Amino acid sequence: MFDKYALGIEEALAAAAEKLSAVDAAATFVDKQTADLVYASTRRAVYGPRWVFDGDSITINGIATSSGTQDRGPSWTSELVRQSMGRIRYIFNAAVAGQRTDEALARFDTYVAIQSPDVVLLTAGTNDIGAVRDMAAWLADLEAYRLKCVAIKAQLIVGAIWPSDTNNPAGRGATTRTWNSALYEWAESKGVQVVPWDTLANPATGGWPAGWSSDNLHPTLLDAYAQIGKFGWSIVEPRVGPAVVRRAVSNASDSLPNGFFTAGSVLAAPNLSAGTPSTASGTLPAGAYSYKFTSRTYWNESAPTPAMDVTLSATGKISVTYSTVTGARGFRVFRKGSGDADYKYLTYITSALTGTFTDDGTFTPGAAINVTGSALVPTGLTTGSASLHSLGGGFLTEPGVRGNFYRLTPYESVTGVPNDHFAVAVSPGEVYDASALVRTSGTAEGWFVVRFRDGASTNIGQVIVAKGKMTNGFGLANRRLTIPAGTVTARVSFELTNSTDAGHLDVAEVQFRKLI
Repeated sequence: MFDKYALGIEEALAAAAEKLSAVDAAATFVDKQTADLVYASTRRAVYGPRWVFDGDSITINGIATSSGTQDRGPSWTSELVRQSMGRIRYIFNAAVAGQRTDEALARFDTYVAIQSPDVVLLTAGTNDIGAVRDMAAWLADLEAYRLKCVAIKAQLIVGAIWPSDTNNPAGRGATTRTWNSALYEWAESKGVQVVPWDTLANPATGGWPAGWSSDNLHPTLLDAYAQIGKFGWSIVEPRVGPAVVRRAVSNASDSLPNGFFTAGSVLAAPNLSAGTPSTASGTLPAGAYSYKFTSRTYWNESAPTPAMDVTLSATGKISVTYSTVTGARGFRVFRKGSGDADYKYLTYITSALTGTFTDDGTFTPGAAINVTGSALVPTGLTTGSASLHSLGGGFLTEPGVRGNFYRLTPYESVTGVPNDHFAVAVSPGEVYDASALVRTSGTAEGWFVVRFRDGASTNIGQVIVAKGKMTNGFGLANRRLTIPAGTVTARVSFELTNSTDAGHLDVAEVQFRKLI
């Protein structure tokens, strides 16, 4: 049924079968009956909700990472699950950098079976080819791995061998095509679904799409992992059951008090009390001028003040007296001259929240005023720094999202790592479900992480729920976690990894729900 890229596939399959002659025939018979029932073309197969992923560095994400930290991102596995919107519960990533299929088989009982998965998604073969293993041995290992899944009543999905731009060993591209062809034939004969990663390859080179890889082997550039995860979800989605992870359903005590970002206070504009012209010094030309100020919060900007009109009779300067309102971190100043159609931005004031601003003619007018007055301060969300975010944050709405969503933007100073969090009082041993709808834009990489703090507010650990470029729209990130010893406060934190990246992190429907 599948095209063969080289001779010898049937012989390899036959050799693999001989290597497995000692396998219990009864188990194989039972599994065949199950496969006929579940994968019959007239039926819609439904995978169970508990998933384990296995494979090599591309699955665990990174050239030198291991499964020990269970850093759930950035990885295509995290993106696939996030795309499922709660239809998959991510249990474990058993992948190890450099792992061959025989090594995955040897680790199965300790790292996979112990998780009691409903589904195991294994992608292996890249390192087998790199180690110049025999294809028949590889197929035998795949079959043995499948039977181990049968023994624990887990359904196996296999991924095709990844694209690669390397030619080590020589002829690697042709070898990969031959092995993938054999994989498809084996999978069809056993009723195993294949995720066709090989179809992601650049048709001109057989390797990764342009710009995806820095070393010709790992797709670590751009948002490659996000695109791989989205593709993977499109393949398995028809066989995945209904949602099993609960999205936030309230803004009440079982979640966070502001999980829907419905509670907040609007920051008032500053007060302008006087405008005074002076011709004693300054280079501001004579004419009629009008000023408006806005208050800046950590996130956004207030509505502008009423106009303060001042006429300058000759070249000089104008002073405007202002005072602050509670919650402001500074002011933005706008000016409209006699020949201007609109108010133009002049400067930002941070040093004194009550005082006098002097326009002496040295300011260069910038962009026209464009203020919506949406400077809502989210209730309970703690700012992670004194720096100001770039404008564009605050409360936003979108169809399909309960309540508002919050936009975390980089700092205007382009220094530091933006991080805002909810602080929740917890006790060691308690079990929580952490979830949120999250997405990123541009080149920004976002974090959704729960950090554990002791009584001295020292960070003693963390659990990453989602991390990386999540560029495929809102998805549900979820993780169940146990509060470790010594923890007094859990910080449900939303962060950007780098202020110099162009983009933002959007967060909605935040939940940190106590289960035990």
